[in-house]
Amino acid sequence: MIHEADRVVVKRSTAVNFNDAQVEGDLVKPENDFVPGRDGAKFDNLIKLRKDFSRELDKSADGL
Repeated sequence: MIHEADRVVVKRSTAVNFNDAQVEGDLVKPENDFVPGRDGAKFDNLIKLRKDFSRELDKSADGL
């Protein structure tokens, strides 16, 4: 970061080179990847499908 008189200029990116460094440690990760009980959720359809449009057909035929 460079401080100038009236503004701060921040570099876009920083490159870190680990080629000559030896890093020691243990890999830590979750013990389980499976979450039980999430697949069983079932929801009703919020859109009710109509079986027929007889009333609308009758109304549209009245004007003929």
